[in-house]
Amino acid sequence: MIGVIHYAYGAPKSLDELGDYFSHIMQGKTPPSQVLDGLTKRYRSLGTCDPMSAATDRQARGLQQVLNQYFDQAVRVYNAYAHTHPFVDETVRQMVEDGVTTIVTLSITPIFSKNGIGAFRVKVRDILDELEADVEVVDIENLHQHHDLVSALVNRVEHATRWLPADARLETKVLFTVHSQPVNPEMNEIYVQQFEELAEAIANQLQLPNWQLAHRSAAPHGEWLGPDVLDVIRMEAEQGTKGIVTCDLLAMVADIESYFEIGQECRDLCHELGLEFAQAEFLGDSFDFVMALANIVIESIELENVAQYS
Repeated sequence: MIGVIHYAYGAPKSLDELGDYFSHIMQGKTPPSQVLDGLTKRYRSLGTCDPMSAATDRQARGLQQVLNQYFDQAVRVYNAYAHTHPFVDETVRQMVEDGVTTIVTLSITPIFSKNGIGAFRVKVRDILDELEADVEVVDIENLHQHHDLVSALVNRVEHATRWLPADARLETKVLFTVHSQPVNPEMNEIYVQQFEELAEAIANQLQLPNWQLAHRSAAPHGEWLGPDVLDVIRMEAEQGTKGIVTCDLLAMVADIESYFEIGQECRDLCHELGLEFAQAEFLGDSFDFVMALANIVIESIELENVAQYS
């Protein structure tokens, strides 16, 4: 049986889980009550459940259905998270118990980072070694360059830019964003490169005349990758830009940070500065994204099979 381990940062399923979720992120420390109260208030303001939890569950079910129509052997898609149940080690153990013979590692984020996708892959192999399990592992490489993923993002940016009024559209800037990281050339190199490559691929297909890379979520202390997206918006307003479109290239499904940071926070600032604003939709559990993921998994397995027998 083929098992796809579908990995994301975290997906709390209830407001009751937020304390444990943020404690896990803080390596077992209990968040100060005022901090947790603020985070809980932000989640409540969504007016719905956590989008990451809901969307990744539907993605997994949709992906599993598509893949089982393609392969002769059974395919099962398992969710796994860094900071909420089921954790990666729990999922890998379950996959081995279920009789999975090939594990495909698939991250919900398309851009590689050593602390993200890199650590996830190491964790999968460490658990398999611990279990002494004879299971083949296939890693999804260069997800950010796959034409189906790029096409899905092109569609979202195109719809967002088209939404703006005509008098602002020609003087609109598209801001592609990712979560910032502490400045460390060795750790940042692949992350920055893949961010640039994905943004450029989208911009080239759309023939965007005006676009830029920006970052979000930088910590207030230390040196972090920039520029910050809010600083870029302020600068664009000073230079006469009439509209802003934001599109995050790390969060394919909205998490609590990206949801507000490239949405409400950028929107409020744009309105304050007299700029038109539109946010490119997250791919979420959309049909074209699920089909893109399915094609990516299929191609990766086929390439691995060719490599084994060539």
